[in-house]
Amino acid sequence: MNKLTHSLLAKIIAIFLIFLIALSTVGMGCVVGAMTYLGGYEKTEAAIREEQVESKLYGEASGVGAQVYEGIDISAVCKADHLYYTVKNEAEEVVATNYDGQKLPYSVVTSLCPGDYFEDVNPSSNEYYNVSVFTTSLQNAFDLNVTANQIAKEYYEGKLDGSSYADSKIYYQIQDNAGLLLAANYDINTTLDYYDGLSERISTDQFAMEEAIPEEKQVTYTVELYADDEYVAQQTDGLQLKLSLIHLAYTWRYAAIVFAVLGLILFFALLVFLYCAAGHRKGIAKAVLNPFDKIPFDLLIGIIIGFIAIEVLFVDGNSFEDFETIIIAAVYMLVDFLLFLLCTMSFATRVKVGKWWRNTIIFYVLCFCCRIICKLFHGIRYVCRNLPLIWKTCLILIALVFANFIAAMFSENGGVVAFWLIETIIVVPAVLISVINLRKLQKAGELLSKGDFEKKVDTSKMFWDFKKHGENLNSVGTGMAIAVDQRMKSERLKTELITNVSHDIKTPLTSIINYVDLLQKPHTEEQEVEYIEVLDRQSKRLKKLTEDLVEASKASTGNMSVVLVPTSVQEIVQQSVGEYAERLAAGKIEPVVTIENPEMSVMADGRLLWRVLDNLLNNVCKYAQSGTRVYINARTEENRVAISVKNISKDPLNISAVELMERFVRGDSSRSTEGSGLGLNIARSLVELQKGSFSLSVDGDLFKAEIRMIRE
Repeated sequence: MNKLTHSLLAKIIAIFLIFLIALSTVGMGCVVGAMTYLGGYEKTEAAIREEQVESKLYGEASGVGAQVYEGIDISAVCKADHLYYTVKNEAEEVVATNYDGQKLPYSVVTSLCPGDYFEDVNPSSNEYYNVSVFTTSLQNAFDLNVTANQIAKEYYEGKLDGSSYADSKIYYQIQDNAGLLLAANYDINTTLDYYDGLSERISTDQFAMEEAIPEEKQVTYTVELYADDEYVAQQTDGLQLKLSLIHLAYTWRYAAIVFAVLGLILFFALLVFLYCAAGHRKGIAKAVLNPFDKIPFDLLIGIIIGFIAIEVLFVDGNSFEDFETIIIAAVYMLVDFLLFLLCTMSFATRVKVGKWWRNTIIFYVLCFCCRIICKLFHGIRYVCRNLPLIWKTCLILIALVFANFIAAMFSENGGVVAFWLIETIIVVPAVLISVINLRKLQKAGELLSKGDFEKKVDTSKMFWDFKKHGENLNSVGTGMAIAVDQRMKSERLKTELITNVSHDIKTPLTSIINYVDLLQKPHTEEQEVEYIEVLDRQSKRLKKLTEDLVEASKASTGNMSVVLVPTSVQEIVQQSVGEYAERLAAGKIEPVVTIENPEMSVMADGRLLWRVLDNLLNNVCKYAQSGTRVYINARTEENRVAISVKNISKDPLNISAVELMERFVRGDSSRSTEGSGLGLNIARSLVELQKGSFSLSVDGDLFKAEIRMIRE
């Protein structure tokens, strides 16, 4: 499954299949819907076929009625088309017929009013009357809709005047489409106390039609129309195609349900697969964004909505009667489906990557607004904090004067007095509290000037600058104690520094002097070789101490050239461990190297980073417990790479991690091992020169050093 979700070919095949399944499922759904609408699951195919033919015959009946109404003899033409009719008037008298009484499979009966067969009478003025009718009588309340139509008709015919219907306790007003008053039988500016009322929108087209049709021709006909199977066979205007489709749908009506359900299951299964595969690429474990996924999500939704809006405009403007329009509509549906897939898959990828809402225009706008508001807030806060108390007081007084001015301008005398009373109630207690707080601060300042640092100011009932100033006065004693502790620590470190430097220089120097004196006295060749080895070792030790001092000085002052380039973590760690392989093996220390990602690299100066690892591994060889392991681990932490070195000390670590990084400080307080005590201090300075961080931690005998460098 993992291979499939990471395969581009599998995704393309899935999209192709889901498109085909969607088309087939929609087709099966249309079959089920058509059969449900036509009653295919309750009726026989013959009954459905008969209903469709009769629906066609209703349209034919209107044409037959119109021809007969015009006095045209169509009996022969209808017989040729296998249509048989009988037309009757309102008195049930046969007006025209070509039907011999034979039994035919299809028949309809319909009534036609004059508007159905007067094709030239088709008014469409789009003019309406908005008629509102009210009555103060219970008797008239039941026929208000009929009354409204009657009033509209009388106004259309010009028979309505201002006094009409007033005697019947019926009141009306008529407005046109634009809301302009056309007629009323009461003053519309007065409130009418009525029992019931209604408002209707009445078209004038019905009145225009009645005027256009001659009175002698306003007759209703009943048309009985019959047809046989030959009539159906001759139809080429879509009826045959419709019946063929109904036959096909009726044949597949039950299978369509099964296929539709299976199609839905496969559709959603493939959809789930695509959502699982979204964002995955071959050779990459985590989901990654492609260029399409980097488009702001709300902008993407807006583009899709805009495209759909264009489609809606196209659909509204076309009747889908020509083949080209249907093809364009089908292409639109295909594009809609593909956009749906792309949008939902992109959303799935964004969710997998995390914090998908961050890549939206709304989020960007909100962040921008928040930054502006925060900057304004911090600006106001900064001004208020750094503004002297006298200026704050002046601003408050100016605000009060301005408030009084506004109250005087927009209020009556009573309002000004009320505002002044409220202002006085607020300001007077505030001034009294301020005076009390100032007095407390004055007493505390006098005590501090006399050297009494134990007395504290009670700030629990203070506010604003008074509380801040009181807390500052209380912090004076604490600050003095901290300053004394820091000074004492500095003096102690200076003393230890001088002692340690003197000891570390004196030890090899004394050995050199003593062995030079021995060489000047009579000695054997074996003794001479031994003396020279000691002199060589002590001179190298003194040289190393001198070089470490110079390097520590340069590193702490930054007086070193640093060139930051991409540096492979695995390569430099393996190189450092390889350099110390023999010494580690001699000390029975097993190195365990763990690199989270072999491809990870950092921005570092390779020469300086190697020097840092060299110092750490040198310490491991000197101070680690024999028969243990040293763990060297490299891992990623957001935009940095952390390299840690952990080992068990052979001597008790009775010193803090902070003191271990001081100059001339060693893990063994007896200073019995060789070394300058500068290694960790130099390592920290070199790491900081490369814009990294260096930290130590001590937990019992566990010693851990961590280097954090900027990841490439």
